[in-house]
This record gives sequence, C-alpha cells and structure tokens, in this order.
Amino acid sequence: MMIEDLIEQGKAIKQGMIYVNSPEGIIRLYDVYKPANVDEYYGWKERSIRFLQLYYPTDLERFVKYSEDFEKHHYIPRYISNMVGVLEACEVFPSEKMQHMIEVQTREKEIEEVEELEKEYRKLILGDSVHLSSDAFHAWHAAACVLFDKWFYSTDVDWVKFQNIDGRGNGNVLNHYYDMIYSPYKKLMARLKEGRNIKGMAVVRKGASIIPNKYASKINIFISYSHADEKWLAILKKHLKVLERYSDSVEYWVDTKLRGGDKWREEITAAICRANVAILLVSTDFLASDFIASDELPPILRKAEDKGTRILPLIVSPCAFEISEISEFQAINNPERTLADLADDEAAINRVYLELIKNIQGLL
Repeated sequence: MMIEDLIEQGKAIKQGMIYVNSPEGIIRLYDVYKPANVDEYYGWKERSIRFLQLYYPTDLERFVKYSEDFEKHHYIPRYISNMVGVLEACEVFPSEKMQHMIEVQTREKEIEEVEELEKEYRKLILGDSVHLSSDAFHAWHAAACVLFDKWFYSTDVDWVKFQNIDGRGNGNVLNHYYDMIYSPYKKLMARLKEGRNIKGMAVVRKGASIIPNKYASKINIFISYSHADEKWLAILKKHLKVLERYSDSVEYWVDTKLRGGDKWREEITAAICRANVAILLVSTDFLASDFIASDELPPILRKAEDKGTRILPLIVSPCAFEISEISEFQAINNPERTLADLADDEAAINRVYLELIKNIQGLL
C-alpha cells in the first residue's frame, strides 16, 4: 500500500468521527468522540505502523505516541491529524528505501505499458497484413508516440525517425517495408526494456514542490573535453553558470578550476568520484586524446555502470562518435548535426545547450 492511500484513509477516518452526546443529567468538562468504525481505525493504524517499520523506522515512535494519545484521550480528532501529519512528512521527504520502492513500482508500470504496446505491434505485423487498414497502423503509431514521448528527448535520433514514419498505404505495404519502418521502433523498444539511455522519469509526488533546495538531490557535474574545443566549453560554462545561479543543487567541475599548486591528477579523480553527471564534449580531438581515453573515460563509464552516473555526450564537431565506446549513450544533439555544423547560427547553437540544461534540470 502506498503512503498516499494511508494518508487519504487517515483523513477519511477523521472526517467520519462521531461526537458522543452526554448522557442525560451528566455534565462533561470535555468533548467525547469516537470513530465511525473503530475496526477501520485500528486496521489503518496497524497498516501504517507496518509501513513505517519498513520504510520510516525513525518516525515510528512519534506516530505510535500520537495513536496512544488518541486512544487514551477520548478519541480527540486532532490526534488523528497528528498521525496523518507524520505520514505526510514522510511523503514530502521520502527515505532512500521508500524512494527505491517507488522507482521499482514505476519501472514495473513502464514495463507493463511497453509490453502492451508490443502486443498491439505483433497483432499488426502477424495479422492479415493484406487487409490491414492504414487507419489501424496510424492508431497504433499515435499510441506509441504518446508512450515514447514520456521517455525520449525531442532530439533523440531514433525518436525523431519514429515520429516521422508516414505509414501510408495498406497493411501489405507496411509489412513489405517492415525493416525500414520499424527499425527505429525496435531500437526504442529495446532501450526501454533495458532501461538505458532514456529520459529519467521523475516521480512526481504531492507536496514535492515545497521541498527547499537544500533537500533536493545534489547534481555534481564533471566536464570532460579536449583543450582543442575550449570555445565550446566556454559557451557551456555560461549556461551552467546561469543554472548554478538559480539552483543551489547544481555544481560543476572542469579542469579550468584547477589552481596553482593543485595536484591535478588527484583533483580530477576526486571530481569524477563526486560526479553523478558527466558531460562529454565529443569531437575527433576528444576521441583521440590518450589522457581522456585512459584516465577519464574508464572511471566515468564504470560509475555509469555501477552507480548510475548520467552521461550526456554533446557532439561539438563531426567525429566517429557512433563507433566509439560512448555511442551507447544518447547524445544531446544529432551526430549528423553537430555544433560546428550550425556554423554562425548562434540561436540554434544555444538551443542545443538549452536542451542539455533541460536534461540536467530533469534530474533534480
């Protein structure tokens, strides 16, 4: 049972409290109430205690104390409010264990949606393709677009290809061009089922907006780049400076922050260890750098594998990105439309950087 259900049940129990009238001839100095259904109250209490024992043991004692006060002091409704308040505080500040449980349930729901979409896909392809109407395909394609839009960024190459599928003609034509039409679909499905290279699905919860920045997850960014690409780094630093100014939950590190006397190799290692996001400014110089290949990329890739560090490649100039070891990570921009390809279109270049910033904001 989710915490939202426990909160709603607690509120409903309080709402249904019944005032107990004094017996005739008796004058009471206090009001007496009782739950409309005492068994319902005790059932809710036990479920809440088990939930807190499992996910919020440090808050259990306070909840139990309020329940004892409620039961000893003639079921005064405000104690129910206190019990609900403990649960609401847990909802606003989810524990690590609770957050993990939410993520598991969210992931299970994602997989269910993916599998349902695949069933419809198989019906289209394995059915009577000669009599399959174009309308049936378009209905399926629209449903798939709604689903994929939750997970993939607008610049994702496979996502763009899938959205642009035409699908005109009858089912026989669709089946004939099976590989061409469904190639991006199959790629997107594979990535969804494996849970890789997809936009993080933030768990939106009631009350989350009132959490101060100091309680938000800290984003520590490590920037890996070739010094031949310093002009692209300079633009990136401007955008990150704006992000830092309006969010104290974001901090970035780049080797330009090294000062005289610093042990630079140790500083780089420490920065990678702190990072939960790595921005890679990818170019031929980047891919050819021996230092990046031997000292920076290996620990970054290990952290991505073991700790879930988010890797965000930004393709700054034409290069062999697609055959490199980092090609499995979704690039911010299309490798066929790099920053260098945008030439003097400053607005277009800044839009690419803003897409990167949106990716980072989505992690908060």
